[in-house]
Amino acid sequence: MHYLHVLFNQLPISPNEVDHTFTVTGISDNSLRTQPGDLFVAVSGFTSDGHDYIDNAINKGAKAIVGERDISGLSVPYFKTPNARYTLAQLVARFYKREGQKQTIIGITGTNGKTTTSFMLKHILEQAGYSCALFGSVQTVINGIVSPSQTNTTLGALDLHQHLAKSNDDFAVMEVSSHALTQYRVAGIKFDLALFTNLSQDT
Repeated sequence: MHYLHVLFNQLPISPNEVDHTFTVTGISDNSLRTQPGDLFVAVSGFTSDGHDYIDNAINKGAKAIVGERDISGLSVPYFKTPNARYTLAQLVARFYKREGQKQTIIGITGTNGKTTTSFMLKHILEQAGYSCALFGSVQTVINGIVSPSQTNTTLGALDLHQHLAKSNDDFAVMEVSSHALTQYRVAGIKFDLALFTNLSQDT
């Protein structure tokens, strides 16, 4: 359970003043995954627009909505932000913040070589006796459990912070694509180390 005014503090959200007793129990950006008590963030995507699913999210139990449009008349509080992607990343970073960052987080970016470099780093760290989470285009590894990655090289902000919160690993190695940077998927993550492989024409 988190107080909404704490999550909203100094973020570009209007109105920023919130009843200090108002709490949410989760954050969602997909109405199908919305749970009772959630804050639903309506993100304008490339194939669908979260604003079109606000009513669905409310029906699923969302307690408040954040979006980019001018919307009134909802049965729950609505808050406007100029950039829902950036705001979502900052909100989930605060929601899943732990007392002290458990992992040393290494981000790898560049046109080519991110996947190879991430696997090499993971292998080196594990040979040195450390446990290592991996977030990349081929697979995701958390606490030694391997799962195939989805379509994006870098997870969305919500999934990424949820996974980091579950990880008890010493290190987390993460591929960070140019799309992830421009779409604020890694906003709110404090990288301990950043590696840049190269910059070239993407074919």
